[in-house]
Amino acid sequence: MSSPFWLITRINKLLFVLLLVILSQPSFAQEHWMARFSHLGNFYSIKAASEQYFSEDTSRITNKACGYKDFNRWLYFMEPRVDENGSMASYTNAIESELAKIADADNGARIPAVWEVVGPNKNLEPVNKSALLGLITSIWVDTSNFQTVYAGSNSSGLFVTYDGGNNWQSLTDKYMVPGVDVIIKHPLQPQTIYIGTGFFTWGKDYGVGVLKSSNNGQTWAKTGLNTETFRNDPNLAIRNIGYRIGGMVQYEMV
Repeated sequence: MSSPFWLITRINKLLFVLLLVILSQPSFAQEHWMARFSHLGNFYSIKAASEQYFSEDTSRITNKACGYKDFNRWLYFMEPRVDENGSMASYTNAIESELAKIADADNGARIPAVWEVVGPNKNLEPVNKSALLGLITSIWVDTSNFQTVYAGSNSSGLFVTYDGGNNWQSLTDKYMVPGVDVIIKHPLQPQTIYIGTGFFTWGKDYGVGVLKSSNNGQTWAKTGLNTETFRNDPNLAIRNIGYRIGGMVQYEMV
């Protein structure tokens, strides 16, 4: 007759093996994407492997240990900067080259830049408190006097100052404008403003397309590029607006 101690030992071994088998299954392999794929080195290889990693088991998207938000932050920063080989080398070399040119140009006698905050940084209604604007994502300056400045935020719409930043007012507080990524004034119609709306967060864009004002931002209207243009897609952000000579306006969604 086998001793109880031998039986317990055998059961423990079986449980240990079973645990290893369970943990080796894909659904339990909840590893951070960078720890799993950083050895690939190349941006495009890491991106492809990580996208597959999250798509093959969507529970990893909400599992903080897998780092889905970190992945999107990394993607947002890296993608515009890597070269065709998936390397940051070209970008890094270009930055170093420019810094070297600046150092050579000033012969070591650098003049420190002087900056001051011009707002918007306070909200006086109903009480004096921080404006809670989020990031300033776009700016347009009237170079004829440098006193009129438009500033777009990623969460609070469009603001304007007519006195070089001493006083600001919102131009979109009566509209559902989640963010302003780009501002442009029509070169032939000074009262006409176009703004590309939306903001990027955690791998998604939120916006209402391109809005147009014909009275310096007092009122706004939809243009032909809006959420209805793309099957009522609410994830529409416009980051680039260009214009052609003659007043024809073209839009680009990126």
